[in-house]
Amino acid sequence: MFLQCNFCEETSDNIKKYIFHLEVVHKVGSYFICPYKTCKRTYDSKYSFKYHLNSCHISNQSQHGVNTPPVIVGTSINCGPNSVPVYINPFKSDNDQHYVKHALFKKPNIKSCLETFLCNLYAVLNLPRSLVQRIFEMVETLCKCFNSEIDKIINSNAIDNITKFNKIQEITVLISKSFQDFDTEHKRIKHFTRVYSEILNYQQQLLDECFENENQNAIIRNIVQGSLWKEIMSAKHVDDRAIFIPLILYFDDFESGNPLGSHAGQYKLGAVYVSIATIPPDKSSRLENIFLTQLFYTNDRSYFGNDIVFHNIIQELKFLELDGITINVSENTVKIKFVLMAISGDNLGLHAILGFFESFSATNFCRFCFSNKINSQTQIEEIDNLRDPSNYEDDVINKVGIKATCTWNDLPHFHVYKNLSCDVMHDLTEGVHRYDMAHIISGLIEKKVYFS
Repeated sequence: MFLQCNFCEETSDNIKKYIFHLEVVHKVGSYFICPYKTCKRTYDSKYSFKYHLNSCHISNQSQHGVNTPPVIVGTSINCGPNSVPVYINPFKSDNDQHYVKHALFKKPNIKSCLETFLCNLYAVLNLPRSLVQRIFEMVETLCKCFNSEIDKIINSNAIDNITKFNKIQEITVLISKSFQDFDTEHKRIKHFTRVYSEILNYQQQLLDECFENENQNAIIRNIVQGSLWKEIMSAKHVDDRAIFIPLILYFDDFESGNPLGSHAGQYKLGAVYVSIATIPPDKSSRLENIFLTQLFYTNDRSYFGNDIVFHNIIQELKFLELDGITINVSENTVKIKFVLMAISGDNLGLHAILGFFESFSATNFCRFCFSNKINSQTQIEEIDNLRDPSNYEDDVINKVGIKATCTWNDLPHFHVYKNLSCDVMHDLTEGVHRYDMAHIISGLIEKKVYFS
């Protein structure tokens, strides 16, 4: 069986390829013409068109043992069980040309397709309407992504119209092929295992760098190259058969209303995000790789406390660290566990959720050491007064800069005294750097006289 395109004489050996060619190359979306000479029926739906070819022509050929040459649209409108396709040249008659032009220039009924899509979603009785809205928004975003790529080509003045047409045609073919890469569950799972492999490969690359430069005082550019990761991986109770992936948790409050209005702070929300520490740098800052984990009303945390507000997320992190998840990669079962390595955020947010005093006028305001507010103003050298995890319980009892016990210490491999996460923006960029830059600029103007 061969089916020849009405427009470009390209032949297809099955119906699926024939319809795919019409949709992608010639943009035929809602006006399909039967390619048999003795049958000129038209269909608005490709499914009806496919059913027609199978039931009226293909099955009939199989019964009579007819092997047909390539055919295109003919002139007859009859459709019977004995109709046999005959090869003719494209646009042979005026009638054929009329139908072809109608198929080419008929305005696509996109709204009708969208209505059908939504009706099919609403037909699923156990699908919540909120989820229907979410699916619709995701499809809308996907369409906008496609349209933006085509608009870039159409609005470009650097290429001629023929090149524009060829590039748009390439995009339509690429879009169709992209859907083919995800049209089954097996293909989707296989694709996402590549993401898993990419993370593991980059993580192993970081560890190899650390091993090669172990005695050379190399620069540490990821948390897995530090001593904390080595300490966790060398623990006796760590499962050697599992793969461990480090996580970083971020917390901050944000104002959902007008931050300058009279009701500022009344509708403040707390947000917790989690990201994988070993995602390659070119992908780590993408929003799809930063996962919103929890939202809560800030006043609830102040009223109920950290233990209650963060209970569920801590239990989930415990499960990921102790039990992990199991995935199938290349027909092999792999156990993956996730370890919370650090909690990051601004100084106020970290002090709030880690149990430290939230006032930086306190005597022992630092979460890293025991320097008091008087000595810290003149201290220019590092002294040996860092907080020690072994003395944490005594510090809680004596309230040495600690307001309450840290609820995150319930995690197997996390301790608040080992969470050496700094607030770079407030400590440096908006902190000491503004004082440093004042002296630097003054020196360049008054002493060096480089500019005035």
